[in-house]
Amino acid sequence: MAEIALMTPLRQQLKLAMNTDQPALSLRNAIKQSLDAGSDRATIVNDLHQLRGQSSDHEEDVILEVLDFLHGWGHPDLKL
Repeated sequence: MAEIALMTPLRQQLKLAMNTDQPALSLRNAIKQSLDAGSDRATIVNDLHQLRGQSSDHEEDVILEVLDFLHGWGHPDLKL
């Protein structure tokens, strides 16, 4: 758990999401909460793109799916 404490909040959310049955939906929900709390959408998108470069292939797939939700390219019910 000490490893998670040293991570950025977005990296922490990704790592926690990767341990669920539906990582993309888990990360989406965490980002939705962040947006609802007033976080800037452009900052989140930028952070996700930066995180992609530091991620495994599987994590990158999850990040790309969440970026689709942010850009409105997924199912309308999942749009952020």
